[in-house]
Amino acid sequence: MGRIHLIKDNSSPLLAWSVLEEGVDHFGAMLDGKLSQSYTRDVLQTNTMPELLHKIQDGTYDLQCLADKWQWYAMLGRIDSRGRLRQEAYPHHRELHVLAGFIPQVCDFMIETNNYDCKWSLCYVAELWVALNEWCMVKVIGFDEAMKRARDQYIVDNHLCFEEVTP
Repeated sequence: MGRIHLIKDNSSPLLAWSVLEEGVDHFGAMLDGKLSQSYTRDVLQTNTMPELLHKIQDGTYDLQCLADKWQWYAMLGRIDSRGRLRQEAYPHHRELHVLAGFIPQVCDFMIETNNYDCKWSLCYVAELWVALNEWCMVKVIGFDEAMKRARDQYIVDNHLCFEEVTP
């Protein structure tokens, strides 16, 4: 996984935000590891997804080109040792929360081991949204795919094994 870029699309009539990873080609925005400067503005760069979330949460970026830290919203996700995703198991219990209002640890991957029906579960920020004004919010494009790759790599790095589930 390469460096992570939070970009703002200059060509869209509605302000579009995206997360791009170096090493992954993104049509029109990134080619050969370089951002297209004519269509996008590279706002924030980090090495990891949790680091990107911490910078947004803390407001440690240039506020002229980025939304205020109180305009960023997160939807939490969870995967457990049986491979179940909270988003799929409870699709109607999805809530957006102001990212800046969370404790800083929410931006990191958190392992819970005191579960009654599985060995472990991993909590993480599954989706990132930004409020453009008081009436309109947009989902940050590519965040969930990049976070899924980071989540899967975290599972491998921490030697978390999935349980064999029999029907």
